[in-house]
Amino acid sequence: MNALTVDVPPDLTADLVPVLASLPDDFRVTADGERGEVLVVDGRLPDWPALIERSLQTVRGVMLRDPGVPEVPAGGDAVEVLRDLATRSAGASVPVVVDRRWGGAPGVASFAREFGTPTASATSVTVLVVEADLSRSGEDAAVDALGLARAAGAAAGRLARFHRRRGSWSAQGATVRGAPLHLMGVLSTAGGGATFTASTASWQTAVSVPHPHSAAPAVARRTDEAGERLLPTEFEGAPRAAWRRLRELLRDGTDRATDLSDLAEDLALLRGAV
Repeated sequence: MNALTVDVPPDLTADLVPVLASLPDDFRVTADGERGEVLVVDGRLPDWPALIERSLQTVRGVMLRDPGVPEVPAGGDAVEVLRDLATRSAGASVPVVVDRRWGGAPGVASFAREFGTPTASATSVTVLVVEADLSRSGEDAAVDALGLARAAGAAAGRLARFHRRRGSWSAQGATVRGAPLHLMGVLSTAGGGATFTASTASWQTAVSVPHPHSAAPAVARRTDEAGERLLPTEFEGAPRAAWRRLRELLRDGTDRATDLSDLAEDLALLRGAV
């Protein structure tokens, strides 16, 4: 396959052009007047589901970047909007890859592969998010945290409470295996990052993810009676990994992406706790 052409919104050019330039055999930014085969949608826009839906008949793939909770008309349900969009994109054979803030880091995938079995049997799971983007709502940040828990191998099964405070938020619930789940977030101008921790009385696994704009890699570790074990470092951020995954989906010619469905289920959990 030749390099796929990508329509990049002007507001995202500074962030995305360097990422796409690192994958020159796979993608190139469209020239003036050229229609792209891949559409980039800014998830910070309140109507991003409508932008994706309108594109499904004209593009081969969609990259949804850093989505927030969308706005829907009065009486509408954002969860159902996302579920319906997932169904429509699958029906159109247009994969939609979601570049999620924390869960998409390659280090998280390696953590899940290496420590997924013990993590699933943890007796306590915690996700702490330090959010540097002061415009991001507590609900957006909590959905990001749920995405990290899902990617790390301890998806939430239920949330019972969600509390918002000035500059912070918290949520409590349980994983699908029944372990207590604690989500916490704070706003800070000192920089962003997220840490997932799973533990029992005899061991602890953890993965720390820096802000996607940082050049720092995710760090994954397990600590037990034998000491601490670090996984090999993967020097790749979530945005580049998301683009590689989209290319693989388009190369295979099949839509195996469950990103929109996962996002909808994480939002449904949160809305059920509010």
